[in-house]
Amino acid sequence: GQGSGSGGNNGGGTDTNASATATITTIHDTANGSVDSGEDSTDFVTNDSTLSVKGTVANFTSTGATKGDQLLVTILSGSTVVATQYVIPDSSGNWVMNNQANTLADGVYTINVDIVDLAGGTVKANAATHSLVVDTNQGGSNNASNPGNGSGTNGTDANANSNVTVGVSAITDDTGFSSSDFITSDNTLNVSGTTANFTNAAGTGSAGDKVRVQIVDITGKVVAEKYVTPDNTGAWTASALPSLPDGSYTIRNAIVDKSGNIVKAGTDQPLVISSTAAPTSATVSIASISDDTGYDVTDFITKDNTLTINGATNGYNSSTDKVLVQVLNSSSTVVAQGYATVASNGTWSFLPATGTNSTIATSLADGSYTVRAVLTNTAGNEVISTATTHALVVDNASGTNYGGSNGTNGSGATDANSGSGVSVSITTIHDLANGSTDSGSNSTDFITNDNTLVIKGNTT
Repeated sequence: GQGSGSGGNNGGGTDTNASATATITTIHDTANGSVDSGEDSTDFVTNDSTLSVKGTVANFTSTGATKGDQLLVTILSGSTVVATQYVIPDSSGNWVMNNQANTLADGVYTINVDIVDLAGGTVKANAATHSLVVDTNQGGSNNASNPGNGSGTNGTDANANSNVTVGVSAITDDTGFSSSDFITSDNTLNVSGTTANFTNAAGTGSAGDKVRVQIVDITGKVVAEKYVTPDNTGAWTASALPSLPDGSYTIRNAIVDKSGNIVKAGTDQPLVISSTAAPTSATVSIASISDDTGYDVTDFITKDNTLTINGATNGYNSSTDKVLVQVLNSSSTVVAQGYATVASNGTWSFLPATGTNSTIATSLADGSYTVRAVLTNTAGNEVISTATTHALVVDNASGTNYGGSNGTNGSGATDANSGSGVSVSITTIHDLANGSTDSGSNSTDFITNDNTLVIKGNTT
């Protein structure tokens, strides 16, 4: 049975396993402690140096002339055999070479499968072959080591250089008081960041490098992971991450090689997700506007369309509470929204035109509005039962009236008193009965020595 397909097994006959077909399918068998690490669990590039190799064989028999035939699985470094094992396929044609007791050094290998007979003779040589790269960063001692990309310069990862950086810059959406505090009510996030001097050019020691983004819970478990390639400016975004429950997390980011080894680590970024606000005994109120023009400075009817809204809080805790202020028009559309500035005494102010508002109103158009103030947590979730509202009228046009005490004129209807037939006049300051005197020889000349006057007039 020394020839390829020749007789000799079990007393003679042709060994039909010469026409069998073998495949090497995977080294990724996490249940049994063998891992094809990195982004792709099918690329045979790994930082696991104690592997199992799995595969299949079709049209293989072990009866008659083929009785005793086996697979000889060999791992070679160049032409040097570093591991070898005889394996017998199961009834379905599946086979496993367990090489976990044999630690492979970092390097490039070839896995080869021969079909052999009982005497060790070759029935079918090179029935299957597959490349293999083991890259542990030299046991974690050299982040620049990348043997899968070659030797010398080609085996050295440039992303390990000191001028290369990676970092997290933002999440979307970062809700709440600050758009950059990584405290959010959004459970389905995108994470973005930047790199400097990153390269993954083909044919270099950095080929295949990517940015790995991980979200880790408080137990240290990775609950989300994404591999991304920076664009030509160095920017990157990890999107389509799984929905995460409320809790405290850490965002980890690093440039990694194809095996998943860290080449350059970024700084960890704390993350808090809070989609509900805890109850509070604090309260918020709306007190005034400035300027509240007209004869009543407390009626929230004004001609000032760049006004400031003022209010107060009670029991307010600046480390957990924020005051969200909204201005809604008559159609309940929010035309201005943002977080108020809260002073140490609990009073607050809000300017609709402030550039940091999420909705900016540089000038409020004439009309009827509702001012709404509510307490939120730092993630922007409203605290139940803390909202308060107040009517507001902006009326900067002399010929129309909006809301307030004008009843049906709230839509901005024409004010009848603006008509050409309406007049107003000043008639006198001489009202002796009420102690006001236009002194001197002429009681109608408005020249008087009385400095406590009553002024009278009429309208038509």
